[in-house]
Amino acid sequence: MKKYSLWAAVLAGVLLAGCQPKAPQSNPGPQTEPTAVYDWMAGESPVPNRRLSIHRVGLQNYIHAVSATGVYFRVVEDEKSYLMYMDNGSDEVIKLCGRPDCTHDNADCNAYLPACNGLSYYNGYLYAFYGMDTESKLIRMDPDGNNRVEVLDVLAFAKEHGGDFARCELMTEGVLLLHTKRWVVVENEFGGTTISSELMDYYIFRLDGSMEEPVLQRSSGVMYNCGNTVVSYSLETKHGGQYGSYWSWNPETEEQVYIADHPGVPGYVDENAGFYFRDGAIYRLDCKTHTEQVMVETGLEGDYLLHSFPDCMVLSSREAGETPDRSFYFYNWNFELVDTVELTYDLNRAVSEAIIAETAERLILQDSSNRPAYYIEKSELGTGNAKVHTFVMP
Repeated sequence: MKKYSLWAAVLAGVLLAGCQPKAPQSNPGPQTEPTAVYDWMAGESPVPNRRLSIHRVGLQNYIHAVSATGVYFRVVEDEKSYLMYMDNGSDEVIKLCGRPDCTHDNADCNAYLPACNGLSYYNGYLYAFYGMDTESKLIRMDPDGNNRVEVLDVLAFAKEHGGDFARCELMTEGVLLLHTKRWVVVENEFGGTTISSELMDYYIFRLDGSMEEPVLQRSSGVMYNCGNTVVSYSLETKHGGQYGSYWSWNPETEEQVYIADHPGVPGYVDENAGFYFRDGAIYRLDCKTHTEQVMVETGLEGDYLLHSFPDCMVLSSREAGETPDRSFYFYNWNFELVDTVELTYDLNRAVSEAIIAETAERLILQDSSNRPAYYIEKSELGTGNAKVHTFVMP
């Protein structure tokens, strides 16, 4: 049985209107997170039940933003880049524009977003960072894509500080991290020259309007947000590790505090503990004592990635090839196997790379064309009916 509380969808009607002239007034969306409780849930999760505005571990490789009413995705098709949206509980993914005759390739369209490399839903607004050599901006918009406001001319800022362009590192909890680059001429192995980009500086900028322009970021290596702390990575080690170390990063002071040495495999780490898969088992790393504990022997052989979510953990194969394990293994936080769900469509990458977003109700999966095309319903886990569902796409 599933019990949930979802804010009523504010986009209905607005999306049906499609691409419209910008309204004079701003219309921020809700900020209350949906929640859900399932019978299979058990144990104490270390992962805070927070998704809005968080650049989350394990989900950094697909540009998306979870809002109070649904999920936004940056999708590229036919060399066009635009926003798509999935409402909570819906089986349909739509372009953020409902006009059937729209080409979605110019600024008159709510869905149009060229070369976007950063999205975040913060304080009821959608923030987008798009960067090209000729134009690069941070913009704020209403949840329906309307009322687009330029927050920062990123290209102009980069040029004022000796760069040629800038790119988004990440946006999390109202903080934008970006870096500037410049073009340089370098000699190649054939005795000629090529044009290459050179990293210059890292900057931090707050989305709330409290800063006139970005300021130099004193630290680097920021990776993701756990919900309670932002985690960064360093090559430094303190307890005999060989793979660098995790640090807690404070965006207010930019102070970094050591957490633990990297265990050598990817996973979830916060200021208290880490969880990851190695040698057939799910491990817990105590970040205070720097000791490991086997939580469950899974019986799985090979290379698997552990995704840690507020309600569950998911194991999936990191191996590519003709015969990889095509199943997702769901565990609750009592480290009990809840369900196994098989990937039922062709994917031209490792199964672990299928997961691109997570909400209180679903895991969202991508297809081989990098579109949010499938999902797993959490309410079906443990019932014997769990499977991969297909979204209705535009």
